[in-house]
Amino acid sequence: MAGRPARSAVVEGALWMLAQAAAFSAMVATVRWLSPSFSPYEIVLFRCLVACALQLPWFLREGRRELTTDRRGTVCARGVFGFAGMAAWFAALGLVPLTDAVALQFTQPLFIIVGAALILGEGVGARRAVATLIGFAGALVIIRPGFEAVSPAILLVLVSVAFYAGTHLMTKSLAGRFSGAMLSFQFHAIALPLALVPSLADWSGPRWEHVPWILALGGFGTLAHMFLGRAYRLADASIVIPIDFSKLVMAAILGYVLFAETSDVWTWVGAVVIFAATTYVTRHESRRARAAASARGA
Repeated sequence: MAGRPARSAVVEGALWMLAQAAAFSAMVATVRWLSPSFSPYEIVLFRCLVACALQLPWFLREGRRELTTDRRGTVCARGVFGFAGMAAWFAALGLVPLTDAVALQFTQPLFIIVGAALILGEGVGARRAVATLIGFAGALVIIRPGFEAVSPAILLVLVSVAFYAGTHLMTKSLAGRFSGAMLSFQFHAIALPLALVPSLADWSGPRWEHVPWILALGGFGTLAHMFLGRAYRLADASIVIPIDFSKLVMAAILGYVLFAETSDVWTWVGAVVIFAATTYVTRHESRRARAAASARGA
């Protein structure tokens, strides 16, 4: 059907999304493995160092053409928000079960809707509002306030998601000005010195046995971003987003095998509620975008 990707492209996009979920889950497990030895700021520093090193050849060859002072304030604010989100996320991963952390991170599209409404003045609409409330209800199922003590580490996950949502909104405003590769390089280049300063206050310093894990941290994180971009280029978000739920299963397996972690049934119930809400929102937005594009082309 015209306007839709070919079946082979859809399948390929789905496979790239599955690869993204695997790379993301491996990165999360690597953060957990490094957490007893390093502060969250040091782990952020390692992540940014490896990412910048991997992207430096591209930047020297092509990226310098995109250097500009245009939108400098937004670029810097995005780096600060991204650093804060990553630091809070890595801190939480050292304290809570991987499945709980990953399940709550699925609330990011819901935070984006709230941020777009409050900051950008975008209309929400009844369907999106109801889906957002249902999604946050799923988060409450996982947290269960009033039934057990709310862990500060769980709140750290939500703080990180809120900062990442802000980063996403700024990325959206910059996407027409910079390439995806430049946005990634800018993000890591700005977060790098922000992580260095607090790292020096409590510096542990890696030993040789840490080096493979540090390289894996940066490598898996970079691959996850690359794979996600490929998936979105090949297939509509409404098609590939449901596959993203596989990262919860992968994180649960890695948490059990590597760290003997288990999560109760309420984590899975809440995760299903959150994911159903975010999937509905994503598909609803995709339909709206296609309708708007058709109206412009008419």
